[in-house]
Parts: sequence; structure tokens; C-alpha cells
Amino acid sequence: AAIPVAGAFPDAAVEAFAATLAASQGPVLAFCRSGMRSTCLWALSSAGTMPVEDILAAAAEAGYDLSGLVPQLRARAAS
Repeated sequence: AAIPVAGAFPDAAVEAFAATLAASQGPVLAFCRSGMRSTCLWALSSAGTMPVEDILAAAAEAGYDLSGLVPQLRARAAS
């Protein structure tokens, strides 16, 4: 699946990413140059199904600081 994003993360891209993950029958490789966009899409698509703190911890363990995404994560988790 190709889910291009640049800059912001529109709801359509987050939903497409979530649908792709849900439809997969095995491991998924999400690719971008640094991994940050892929991590952000994963995080946003996981909000609401996984606690925000766990999302942040998993991203941090992988080397990504998603502190700037916290308001969006909390908003998605609340909806």
C-alpha cells in the first residue's frame, strides 16, 4: 500500500494506515526516509486502541520522540 504523507498527517492517511495494518496477515514494513513519518502514522492509528503513554514509550524505545504529537494522540484517543 502506498500512503504518501508530507508535513501534516491527514485523517485519511491515518485511517488508510490503520486499515492496511488491520488487513495484513503478517509483519508490515512501513518505509520513509528517517522512520519518523511511519512512526507517527503508526502512533496516530494506534491512539484509541492503545494507551497514549504506551505509544510514546514504544516510539521512544525505537528512538523517536513523539512529544509534539501528544495533543493529536490524546484527541484521537478521546474520539
